[in-house]
Amino acid sequence: MIAQLYLLLTLLFPAVHPFHVAVCELNQNPKAGTVELTHKIFIDDLEKAVEKSTGKNLLLGNPKEHPDAKQLIGNYVVQHFLLKIDGQVLKSGYVGFETDNDQVFVYFEGRVKGKPKKLEITYTPFNEVFDDQSNIVHLKFGNVKQSLYLHKNKPTDTVSL
Repeated sequence: MIAQLYLLLTLLFPAVHPFHVAVCELNQNPKAGTVELTHKIFIDDLEKAVEKSTGKNLLLGNPKEHPDAKQLIGNYVVQHFLLKIDGQVLKSGYVGFETDNDQVFVYFEGRVKGKPKKLEITYTPFNEVFDDQSNIVHLKFGNVKQSLYLHKNKPTDTVSL
């Protein structure tokens, strides 16, 4: 339901969005022994947050895009996303990012051993920029498919697998 609302609002308001939301998709790939993370965020929100925290303007999709954009984006996401699997912090590698219209997709991947029993997810992008920021995590881990709604007053949630 939340995903459909997000898609509808994105289609209706592609250039300006009256809401502040970030979405993370967290998918386990048991055959590869990995978890794949995709962060879907609005470019203007990311640019505001990175500029606020570093003083650097990303100018994504612009010929004058900051030469360190990839690193700045990766650093920002790492600072605002934490996944613990059975109490252990997931060490994930930054794959990269791509832009599409007014959104940026940021990719990470990490190793998962065995069959986890519990996930603890903290997701706080843009909470320092927007008071009305909402963050949604969609996860597929084993047989569990679940969506989490996180925000400034509830930045962390747990899922039993």
